Amino acid sequence: MGQLWTVAVLPFLAAVVGGWFSARFALHRFYKERAWERKTQTYTAIFEAIHDMDNWFDTHWNAEIEGREVPEEKRKELTTEYLKALATLRRRLAAETWLIPAECAEPLNVMMKELKKEHKSWFDDLDAGGAAVSRAAVNLRELVRRDLGLDASWQNSARLKFNDARARLQKALGRYHQGK
Repeated sequence: MGQLWTVAVLPFLAAVVGGWFSARFALHRFYKERAWERKTQTYTAIFEAIHDMDNWFDTHWNAEIEGREVPEEKRKELTTEYLKALATLRRRLAAETWLIPAECAEPLNVMMKELKKEHKSWFDDLDAGGAAVSRAAVNLRELVRRDLGLDASWQNSARLKFNDARARLQKALGRYHQGK
């Protein structure tokens, strides 16, 4: 009976436990990867919307600076794209609130508040709106990279090692020159 235990039952139990752990870890990794893919799709849609909104502001800003009017057809096209982008942005923020961390949604919420403000002139509207959209894109880019795990920590590590080596070399050269 003792030999049957070590020959048949123990390997069977080990296989069952090992299979269970493997399946559990594989499933966890699968769900984590699916969430990452969903986040990338959401962030891509958000950045595309920001791009379309920024395009509206840039085109109108440049026309205002140059003292010309945006052609009617182009203005309608840009306005349609802008409104569609704004709706997409709002929809993504509302629908993906469970997926997007609050710190990543914050620059977009600030931008939305800035865009609702009224200013003294058309030029001020363009200036403040364009700045709000650009600022949101810049602030969001870094937060998204961190959220997706793309923060390039290896680059920071390499930079620190390089700076440390450079400091040691400068220190050694300083001692060398003092000895002369």
